[in-house]
This record gives sequence, C-alpha cells and structure tokens, in this order.
Amino acid sequence: MTAIAVPPVLFALASMAIQSLADCVYKRAQVKGTVPETFLVYQSYSFGVTAFALVLALGVFRADLTAWKYGPACGLFGFAAYYFFLRSLKGGQVSVNTMVFRLSFILTAGLAVVFLAEPVAGRKLAGLAAAVLAVASLTVTPGRGWSRRPGAEIGTESAGGATSAGKGRGLGFAVAALLCLGTLSFIYKLAAREGVPA
Repeated sequence: MTAIAVPPVLFALASMAIQSLADCVYKRAQVKGTVPETFLVYQSYSFGVTAFALVLALGVFRADLTAWKYGPACGLFGFAAYYFFLRSLKGGQVSVNTMVFRLSFILTAGLAVVFLAEPVAGRKLAGLAAAVLAVASLTVTPGRGWSRRPGAEIGTESAGGATSAGKGRGLGFAVAALLCLGTLSFIYKLAAREGVPA
C-alpha cells in the first residue's frame, strides 16, 4: 500500500487554522490575568511531551549534531516570540497584535531570498505587498494612528494617555514577537534543508 502524498500547502493551511485557535486561547489567558511566564511554562510542558511522544511513535528521534545545531536556537526564538506575543496582548487587541505578529512570514521570505537565493517573482512580491497592505488597512486609521474597536475602553484613558502608552507597548511587543517568529521560521527551513525531520 502506497502512502498518499499530501501537498505541503495543506499542512500550511492546517497550521494556520490551528494557530488561529491558539491565538484566541492566548488572548483569553491574558484577559483572565495569566502571567505570560507561567503560561509559557505550562505550554512548554505540553509541547515537549507531545513532541517527544510523536518522535517516539514515528521512530524519527534524532540526537545528532544537526538536530542539536538547530534545536536549541529554535527553542530560544520560539520561546521569545510567544513570550513577546503574550506580553503584547496585555495592553493590545488580539485583532491588531495577532495580525502584526503573523506578518513574520515577510521577514522569513526576505531572509530566504537573501541567504538561500530563493527566486523573487512579481507574483510573490505582489502577494507580500498585499498582505502588508491588508494588515495596515485593518489596523491603521488615517490621522488617528492605530485603530480600536468602536466603544472599546471608553472612559479608561487617563489625561496622561496611559491607555495609548499601553497600546504602544503592546504593539512594540508584537513587533518583537514578529522578528523572533520570522527568524524561527527561517531556522526551521535551514534545519529542513539539512534533513532534520519536523
């Protein structure tokens, strides 16, 4: 019996759908007052146990130099990305910060073009530009900066603009998370090129 080849784009779409659900969990955890550091401890336990069970079940566990070369770097960048993302949700909106965070693929694509000599076609550039414009159109209101849901947080802004400062910090954390996640995805690509199983 031959295995059915699954197009890689289907894995990417499944990942996108599952990650969207995870983002909602992240925001709910922050709304409930969960400390980002504590949340990441519990998430890491679950992630580690699940990943270890998967490699044992599939018989693809590797402890060679290539796996060690990329694994710790991926762990650090992944931890930093999600730590910054969780911090961004404390003072920001999930509808804004998630979109900024998910623009990390643009950094990954740029790194792939520069360091891996991936081709830059007009369609690829148009797609990347469209993604940036889509996020900008949903998050930036002309003349007023970053938008907020109508009626949200009414009466919570102090004279000193504490809410605006919180949103600014939240956006800063979202950008830091974007940089870490984009770098993480690029390292994943390097590891895959050297044959490290997912």
